[in-house]
Amino acid sequence: MNNILLGRKLSRLRKQHALSTVELAKKAGLSQPQISRLENGKQGFRSATLSRLAKALDVTPAYFFDSQDASKDIAKMKSIRSDLGKDFIDDLVIQFGEIIVTPGYKQTIKRLTAALVKKDCDAKILRRLIDKVIAMNNKDRAKLLAKITGK
Repeated sequence: MNNILLGRKLSRLRKQHALSTVELAKKAGLSQPQISRLENGKQGFRSATLSRLAKALDVTPAYFFDSQDASKDIAKMKSIRSDLGKDFIDDLVIQFGEIIVTPGYKQTIKRLTAALVKKDCDAKILRRLIDKVIAMNNKDRAKLLAKITGK
């Protein structure tokens, strides 16, 4: 199993335990930057590190290699990689390791890319708009979507 998928599993498990990267680092006897690198797939997992993390999160090291979850993740990522391009998805995963690129994200990425390709698109303005939408709460986002779509 590759470091990116292991990192995703670690991130999901950490969040399920409602731990920050700092808290997990303390529990496992690791540094916060190391936890971040592991979750983002930028650092490989050594067996000793995996054992410490498993103990801190009350699972066995085998949890990280559960083939059922891994095969679902791999199948999903393969189909998305073929649609959007392997290098692009790899860059996304490295930058935003905690985000799993789902088919819903795939559509959003395609639409944003299409908007950026247009000659009259100002990427800085688009970025500011995206930042504002991200800062909104779900209720305000729903209102905005209704306004845009007319529904």
